[in-house]
Amino acid sequence: MQTTPPPSNPTGSNYRETYAYLCGLLPPLVGASRAANDPMEQRRCRAQAASMARQSDAALRSLHRIQALREKQLAQTHPAAMERAGYWFRDVSVPAPEPESAPPAAAAPSSQLTEAELYAVMYPERAARIRAAGGLPASLDFGPPEPDLVQAIVHGSSPVLLALDRRRHNGAAEPARVAVSETASRETVL
Repeated sequence: MQTTPPPSNPTGSNYRETYAYLCGLLPPLVGASRAANDPMEQRRCRAQAASMARQSDAALRSLHRIQALREKQLAQTHPAAMERAGYWFRDVSVPAPEPESAPPAAAAPSSQLTEAELYAVMYPERAARIRAAGGLPASLDFGPPEPDLVQAIVHGSSPVLLALDRRRHNGAAEPARVAVSETASRETVL
């Protein structure tokens, strides 16, 4: 690819004209260079520069201090440094874990429970009411379970379901009965 050679040395006036044209394209000067003839502005700029230099030095000292502290901490964890400090590496045996005892039958994991037992664990009040009524109770305030689940809850003899009967007989799950008085409009709990 052929390029044209640069022009021969232009005259001095062409240089000055090009320089003046290019200087005219530059953005305006910043405040510090405008203060060349103003002693107060020069003093303010020098003070600002000195302040920035002090801040830079303080930040650099802080960085060096942090790096030295980190290097010291890393050196302390190095095996040779630990050995110099008197720590000798030796075989440390970890005792075998003790075998876990069998969990009680009441706390059986949910994967071993039947569907009726799982329902009784999750909703003890509902299951107790179903067992007491021998089916779905007359006043149902919850979504009814499937009919085969109701039969399994009513006729089941697992410890989880039998615990519902004991709880019911102890009065823990008895619902409050409400009677309406003919003379008063308020309800009283029997």
